Amino acid sequence: MNNYQRLVDEYIRFEEETLEKDSREIYSMAGQINFYTNIMNYLEYGDIKVRDLEMIKSLKDLYYFYMESDDYIVGRFEDTQNLTEAYKEIGGKLMDRLTEEYLKFKSSILALNKEEIFERAFKIVFYNEIYRYFKNTGARIDKDMSIASLYNFYIKYENLNINSNEEIAEFITTYRKYVA
Repeated sequence: MNNYQRLVDEYIRFEEETLEKDSREIYSMAGQINFYTNIMNYLEYGDIKVRDLEMIKSLKDLYYFYMESDDYIVGRFEDTQNLTEAYKEIGGKLMDRLTEEYLKFKSSILALNKEEIFERAFKIVFYNEIYRYFKNTGARIDKDMSIASLYNFYIKYENLNINSNEEIAEFITTYRKYVA
């Protein structure tokens, strides 16, 4: 039940951070608050197997998966179970796909000589920052999104930056606006 405790801790942090916001922000987050609460009730009282629980990377990741699709509702245990089943099949695999892409890129770079690695420093930094961002924030990954497609978009728009999580989030939003 290690993952269950991690999800509980994430929920507690979410609640604490939310309660630090002003009333209008909390009001605007009502749907997300309700979603997190319904998921936690399902995890505590629903019929979920330990191996299925291990498939949930984070509440935030599950929430982004939920927001990405119009096919699921949350509230009743049956509805929540349908969402978690779909997430196991699809949602968790998106980060796995991004990780696989990142590791293949890293491996291909490490196979190069020093001069070639030096010449690719810009691309290496981009891949590292984008991968770190998705891994650490649990931000939503679109089905057709890849680090390579993000990189190709990035080099076309030089006015975008990836020096902080906020800038990366802004970059991803711009990417979705023009590509999706």
